[in-house]
Amino acid sequence: MLFIDATIEVMLVLKDSVPGPAERIARDIWGVAGVYVLLGPPQSEALVRARPGSSHDVLDRLRQHPAESPWFTRAVVARDTRQGWNSAEAGYLEGRLHRLCRNSVDVEHVFRQDADRTLQPHEEEMLDRRYLPAIVAALHLAGAPIELSAL
Repeated sequence: MLFIDATIEVMLVLKDSVPGPAERIARDIWGVAGVYVLLGPPQSEALVRARPGSSHDVLDRLRQHPAESPWFTRAVVARDTRQGWNSAEAGYLEGRLHRLCRNSVDVEHVFRQDADRTLQPHEEEMLDRRYLPAIVAALHLAGAPIELSAL
């Protein structure tokens, strides 16, 4: 799969790398608006448990999760490298990731339905086309069988 329009950077973060006092994750790169999906062992017959999220500062938000969501073992984090996402764009992508996780058969979705619906339809279409396939591909590499067709 080729991602010509995708201008994102994706990082797979192990839980142990998140809260440490040493700066293992560069603040100047990851202290921006972004989306993430926490991944860990399921409590059901699914292959993986997933909980999407977004934040205007994805690194700070990620650092809160070891205490809030002790079940996760790793996270896939994404940010736009061209101009950065605003909070509405990150919120919209989070909503799409919730829907994909909820509708993917082998994914146990941690129930939340956050989403931002303030964008225009052409902006939503651009985000779906430009970023979702690349984020889903990164989730596949991290062991999450997200079905892009589940939208």
